[in-house]
Amino acid sequence: FTNEEADNLFGEVLIEKEIDLTELNNLLNNTNNVIMFKLDAEGFTVLGDDRKLLLSTANYVEKNEIFHMFSKSKVQELVKNGTGKLIKLQKRNEVFTINSGNFTLELSLPCPPGCH
Repeated sequence: FTNEEADNLFGEVLIEKEIDLTELNNLLNNTNNVIMFKLDAEGFTVLGDDRKLLLSTANYVEKNEIFHMFSKSKVQELVKNGTGKLIKLQKRNEVFTINSGNFTLELSLPCPPGCH
């Protein structure tokens, strides 16, 4: 989606944190199939396959806390097509989006329950 389409479809961004493109690519290199994000006012946490901790700027989470799970290939596609050097992790009313320059990705599943 373009940024304008994402705002119209999913509403305004409530919380936003940035991650450097190089750092995100390093995280993607440490997982095979999926990457998961959780974002709150304190920071963000990133998990890989089997909920393996990849990065946390906040307090780590309980086993059953809900993360937003994306296909690794879809995030790589966003990074490839986007123009941003800083990737924005965005919590909106009902969805979680990832923004790179002019493009926004919203194709996540909640984990749990859909962790596989």
